Order: sequence, then C-alpha cells, then structure tokens
Amino acid sequence: MKMRKNKKGLFILELFLAIIISVVCSLIGMSNLLLESNELYPAATDFMGHMTKVAYISEQLMQGHIPSWFPYWYNGSTVTQYYVPLSYYLMVPIYWVTNNIMLTFKIYWAVLFTIGGLGIWAFCYRKIGRGCGLIGIVAFCLNPVLLKSAYWLGVIAQAPIFAIMPWLLLLMLSLAQKPSRPKYFGTTVLITLMILSHAMHAFMVCLNIAVVIFICVVLRKVKLRNFFIACSSIAFSGILTAFWSVVGSTQLETPGTPYLLPDSVAEITANIYWFIPGGDTYFYFPIEISTLCIIGLACHIINTLLKKKMKAMSIMGWHVSF
Repeated sequence: MKMRKNKKGLFILELFLAIIISVVCSLIGMSNLLLESNELYPAATDFMGHMTKVAYISEQLMQGHIPSWFPYWYNGSTVTQYYVPLSYYLMVPIYWVTNNIMLTFKIYWAVLFTIGGLGIWAFCYRKIGRGCGLIGIVAFCLNPVLLKSAYWLGVIAQAPIFAIMPWLLLLMLSLAQKPSRPKYFGTTVLITLMILSHAMHAFMVCLNIAVVIFICVVLRKVKLRNFFIACSSIAFSGILTAFWSVVGSTQLETPGTPYLLPDSVAEITANIYWFIPGGDTYFYFPIEISTLCIIGLACHIINTLLKKKMKAMSIMGWHVSF
C-alpha cells in the first residue's frame, strides 16, 4: 500500500513538472513571435488567406450563419479550399475572446505546442521510463523544424497534428499490443482530427507509425493480426473524412485558384523574417539540446544493460554460493 502511494506521488510530481516544462518551453520556443506587436497582421503561404478566413468565420458564426463561400478574394473561394477546416474553427473561440487575429495566432500555437509536449512526456513515461519524458518535452517544444513551421505562418493547418502526433503514437502502439474497443475508438478519433487538420501530413504521420509497428511485428513484439487492426483505424478514419477529401480531389471546390499580388501584400503583412532578425540560425540552437538528449538516451540504455548484467551476475553468484 505504501509503495503504491509513493508511486502515485511520484507520478503526480512528474506530471506537474511536465506541465510546467511544456508551458515554459512552448513560450521560450515562440518567444520571438510572442513579443511582437499584436497590431501586426500575420501573413501565410497564400498570404492573408488563413487569418482573414478565421476572422470571417468568427463573424459569420456570431451572426448565426455557417459560411461556405469566402468572398474576399478577387474571385471568391470556398472557405476551406485546400486546407481542411479544423484549424480555422479551433481558432474561432480564441478570436471571440481576444478580438485580435495576431494574439489569436500566438495563443493557438503556444497551446498546441504545450499539448504536444505533454504527449511526448506521456509516451516516454509509458514506454521508456520515469524522467525521460521531461527531457523529451524540451527536445520537442524547441525542435527547430517544428518551430520554423510555426513561424512560417502558412502552416497553421499543421498545428493540431503537432499536438496530436505523440498521443496518436502512444495510442496506436497500445492498440497494436493489446486491442480493445476504447483504444480503437480513440485512435480513429485522433486520426480523423489529423486528417481534418492537414490530410497530407496526417497520411505521412500515419505511414511512419505503421512502419514502426510493422518493425515490432518483425521483432515479434506485436502480432500480425493486431497490426492490421491498428492499420484499419487509419482506413476507417479516411472513410469518415471522405466528405471533405472527395470534394477536394474531384475539384468541386471552386473553378479558379485565388491569389493576391505577392509584392503588394508583403508590404503590409508580417512574414517569418520579421520575427527572426538574426536569420534562420535562431531555430538551430536546440541542436545542442537534441545532442544532449541523444547522449542521455545512450546513457539510459547503457545503465539498463549494466543493471541487467549485475542482476544476472548476482543471481549466478547466489546459486554458486548456495
């Protein structure tokens, strides 16, 4: 009983530390953006499309209308042309509270990075061991590739994927190891949300996870039947989201592709280089942290092997002495 209380106390302590570290690392990683003026209007790869659509959807929903057509391009476009709607609608309630699109953008990314960091901790805690996840949070939230994507304002659709990805990996591995209805349901929901965030990246993430699970099959850690059960959740999620993907693939959204003149828009919107005056090098300082994580992982593996060896030797010694 006392041991269980100690384990529960250690878990609560580590969870508390994980939340603190996730929040702090997310704020540090986004610091350049967070300290910028809220009067700026963030750009996107399709220029003002994303943020303008968030404001438009917010206004329409407040009036009781569910918008389908976005009238503010030179020829108009569907609200969710190319990008699926999840990110837009996740940002709507934030915009209702802040009434500022730049502040909405900041809060959105910081919150989703924090959720992703906690997912990394949960995965490490369950699959590797105590304490490892706290280092993993730092490596994830300060990952230069993810940070650069966040600052490059055209990829807001990927933000939910960054948040969901580690949780999906944990749940799919658990499903493949020991299938159950709740796990299958949870996996399907997470993949569906990822597809409704950005279908292409959802496919890449799911493919990579499937490869990892297949390696477990080869190593006889997972049964082949369970592998197919886990992969079927990917296909089922694709069927559930066909209402969007079929329309996109058959080009029924709009006859034309909207665009604005890049030169004119670039003068009034904030692009990535507004937030990194020193250039791209801002994103590569976490390389040292990643190196330390690799060293830490190596030390953990060596320590585990040494403990097993010492335990085997002690058992052998006990048998000999006996």
